[in-house]
Amino acid sequence: MSLLTDLRTFLLADAAISTDVGATRIHAEELTQNSDLPAMTLQQTDNAHEHDMSGSLGVARATMQITSWAATLIAAKSLAELVRQRLQGKQVTMGTTEVRGVLLPGDRDVFSPDPRRFGVEADYDIWYIESIPA
Repeated sequence: MSLLTDLRTFLLADAAISTDVGATRIHAEELTQNSDLPAMTLQQTDNAHEHDMSGSLGVARATMQITSWAATLIAAKSLAELVRQRLQGKQVTMGTTEVRGVLLPGDRDVFSPDPRRFGVEADYDIWYIESIPA
């Protein structure tokens, strides 16, 4: 499985998040024009593979942008806080991905005028174990 798939499954395993967005409203990359709200989008914006002069260290850092969307900014912030509570500071296994740490360097409010919806974009750095090339 991929980190994106494992992250989606991990988020949906949280009862409060699952109640808010349901099983079908966590999307990769972007929402469609007529997506139901509240919803979330997941996008991997960066992936850094750690190494030294002898090769791979077997650890990587993915930056995942998780955007919480809702009809109001207050509702979007509420959903973003549920996600933060689920992820920040965690060292867990998400499906097949062994996560060594999750950091939240920052987030920001966003607005989409057409269709009208509010969001909170949060950039999570997820440190995870990866296989070392032979």
